[in-house]
Amino acid sequence: MKIIRKTEDQALFDLEQLGNGVLTFTYPASAGASVSCAYGPYPDFINFRCKCDMSIFEGKAICRSKKLVTARYLLVTAHGVPLESVDLSFQDKMLPLEKYGDFSCDSKLFEKMFSVCEHTLRCCVFPHTQGNSTFDLQGEKNREFALNWHGKYSDYVIVDGARRDREVWVGDLYPEIRNVWALFRNKEVIRNTFDVILDQIREDGFIPASSISMQVFYEYNCWFLIVLEDYLKVSGDTDFYLEHLEKVRAILRFILTILEDGCLDLGKMQTWAWTSSRHGKITSSNCVLYAALKAAARMEKNLGKDLASAQNCEALAARLKNKINEESFDRKKKLYYDIMGTPGRFSSDAAALAVLFGVCEQQDRKKVLSALCEKFKTPYGMLLYYPKEEPDGQNFVHNDHVWPFVNTLVLEALLKNGQTEQALPLLQSVWGTMLQNGADTFWEIIDGNFGTFMRTRLNDPPDDRDTWNSECHGWSAGLPYLFFTYFAGVRPVEYGYQSIEFSPVCAGLNDVRAVVPAANGEIRVSIYKDADGVRRAELVCPESTQVGWKRNVAHLDTAPARENGYTVYSFLLKEQV
Repeated sequence: MKIIRKTEDQALFDLEQLGNGVLTFTYPASAGASVSCAYGPYPDFINFRCKCDMSIFEGKAICRSKKLVTARYLLVTAHGVPLESVDLSFQDKMLPLEKYGDFSCDSKLFEKMFSVCEHTLRCCVFPHTQGNSTFDLQGEKNREFALNWHGKYSDYVIVDGARRDREVWVGDLYPEIRNVWALFRNKEVIRNTFDVILDQIREDGFIPASSISMQVFYEYNCWFLIVLEDYLKVSGDTDFYLEHLEKVRAILRFILTILEDGCLDLGKMQTWAWTSSRHGKITSSNCVLYAALKAAARMEKNLGKDLASAQNCEALAARLKNKINEESFDRKKKLYYDIMGTPGRFSSDAAALAVLFGVCEQQDRKKVLSALCEKFKTPYGMLLYYPKEEPDGQNFVHNDHVWPFVNTLVLEALLKNGQTEQALPLLQSVWGTMLQNGADTFWEIIDGNFGTFMRTRLNDPPDDRDTWNSECHGWSAGLPYLFFTYFAGVRPVEYGYQSIEFSPVCAGLNDVRAVVPAANGEIRVSIYKDADGVRRAELVCPESTQVGWKRNVAHLDTAPARENGYTVYSFLLKEQV
């Protein structure tokens, strides 16, 4: 660490990148002497006071942080003691995750996005026993569970925010788990993350939305099934699914028991957008329900071998799809209402999820995404609502600001639907904006007015609890999997990449190199232009991997060759926008 600013009684230290660690400082113990340390992600945002345990040894006051500190900048203030006599150390406590997935290309910006996503997720792999940011305000049951739960492999799980939250949030795992696999291929951390939720399952199949605060978001029960299937797609870890089959089925049964006329009907503050007024049959939540039913059907059919359950889920999903399109889709404006059957306000997550999960009919998808990009657009990404909600005295952070989580859903929907010309500007406006503002990890929220790190609180509590914007949020680091899937073109078809579709999009990139972790090895991709300007690709897969490709995107140049347990495919690629 280095000192970047100093006065007579204060010194500002730069750790050079955000990290998790134990902070210790010592100084001569004497009457009237005291030293304090505050920390934060930016030199002008040092908002957090380090709470320490202090002891005296051989005339020295030794202060050690009570919990892990997530910080880049440390501000030391000395009173009644010379600043030069203060010794400061920061002991790194990050889990040493081995990197397996890699991506490089001829866009330095995309490479930077990839590396910052990697560091964000490294910081968000965190020991659950540390407790969340409001730990002291939780009930006894919550605190005891946080302190006493231990994973089978370690205490590390995927938390949503490294500094604030510090607990597992089920819905937020959608971008997090697939990317922890894509980067680190770490089954143990991912299994722990599922287990900390499954270990709290009630007899009726209900699971909490969050592992410590134990929030009640029924939508997140649905997200669990989606995220679990996503994990199986990339990892092939079907043993984990079969080990927990009865719990997974209990979650599905619970979901089916709470439906009203085949839909989720939710109260206020029961979705991720908790400062908004949305409640009732929220369109985005019911798109999530639809995807959960489809995921459950596939898992029951392919792994659970319960065809009756699979067929029931398919039938419920089909009826729900029709209902959403009948009650939420504005055929003139080509957008989805925020609340089913309630015209007037549209939401970007409803439109993105309807396209992404297949609720929206094929012939309407391009128009829906184009309308979304037109109506919700700001220079820094998509807002949640169009038109905005009228404020009623609350700080509507879900109304006025840009959420990378929602924008990840929009980005994936655009890429999946082949609308690269709209996906690339979105990448630039959201993740490019954060990088331009000096981010070394990706934020929870971008200020919708200025494109900077949002410096207002999410709400105004009566105490000093941490309700500030999170500078390191796993749900904003969802790009590596999308880069592998679309820019490198490796799309999993069967569990663990046992079968893939090779279908890269050009995205203006002439040189792409990727290593994609699979269940039985790694998949390597090289896309380049030859001396004649022809786009070519080499795809190297484990011999057991079945490979298909879209004929309008790629065709084989030579017959596949086998080398050391791998199959090498050489393709000519069609030029794309």
